[in-house]
Amino acid sequence: MNKTKLVKIIAGSVAGVALGGALIYYNFVNDEKTVEIEMGALATDFTVKTYKLVETEENGETEKRFETGGDDFMLSEQNAQGKIVIVNFWATHCVPCREELPEFSEFQADYKDYVSVIVMNTQPEKGGYVGIGDWLNVGEPNVSVEGWNDFTFTFAYDEDYEVYDSFGFAGGVPCTAVIGKDGKIKFTSQASVSYEELAEVVNPMLPEGVVINRGDGKEETEDFDDSVWWKENALGIAFLITSACLLGGAITVSAIHTAKDKKRKQ
Repeated sequence: MNKTKLVKIIAGSVAGVALGGALIYYNFVNDEKTVEIEMGALATDFTVKTYKLVETEENGETEKRFETGGDDFMLSEQNAQGKIVIVNFWATHCVPCREELPEFSEFQADYKDYVSVIVMNTQPEKGGYVGIGDWLNVGEPNVSVEGWNDFTFTFAYDEDYEVYDSFGFAGGVPCTAVIGKDGKIKFTSQASVSYEELAEVVNPMLPEGVVINRGDGKEETEDFDDSVWWKENALGIAFLITSACLLGGAITVSAIHTAKDKKRKQ
C-alpha cells in the first residue's frame, strides 16, 4: 500500500468518526437542547425578572435610567388578562437584534390594548441580570438605536436560557415567538422580524371588528401639507407635464403628416 492511499484511508476514518460523534451528540447527548416545538403547542409558562425605567429630574433636565427590580413578568398572568404575548430574544453584541427593536417598540405602542411585548437578554457573561441593567444605561453602542430609552416594550432577563430553550430555539439570536391568549404558540422565527410580519400573525387573533393601522399608537400625527408635497415633487411633476406635451406634439405632427400623405394619394 502506497503512502497516498494510506493517508486517504486515515483521513476518511477520522472524518467518519467525527461525523458519527456529532450525530450521537446532537441526537442523544444534547437532546434536551434541540426541543422541537410544533405550532399550536402549549407554551411552557415562565416568570422572568424585568428592568424598570426610572425618571429623575436634575437642574430642569430629565434623566432616564434602567434599574433592576421591575415587576416580574409571567406568561400565564398576561394570558389571563387576555393579552397576546410576543417574546423576543436579543443580545447586546447583535446588530440585527438592536436594529429590529424599534419595530417591536412601535408594534407595542399600536397594539398596547391587545399585546404585551417582552424583550429578553440571555448573556450571563455580561454580568447577568444586574450587568445587563447597567449596560442599558451606557451610551455606546445603544446610540445606534434611536430612542433607546423611549421603547414601549418591557426589557427582561432570561436566566440560564431557560425560556429560550423552551421554545426550541438554538444557534443564536435574534429569535421571536408569538403566544396567543390561549397560551399556545402561534409563530416562531430565528431571524429578524418586521412590524408587518408581526401584524400578519397578530391581526387574525384580534377581536372581531378591530382594525389597527400602523401609527395608531402615536399621540401626534403629522397633517398632510399640500404645499410641501408640491414642492417635494415639483421636479417629477414638471417631468410628467413635459413628457405629456412632447408626446402630444409628436402625435399631432404624426396625424398631420398622415393626413397630408392621404391627400397626395387622392
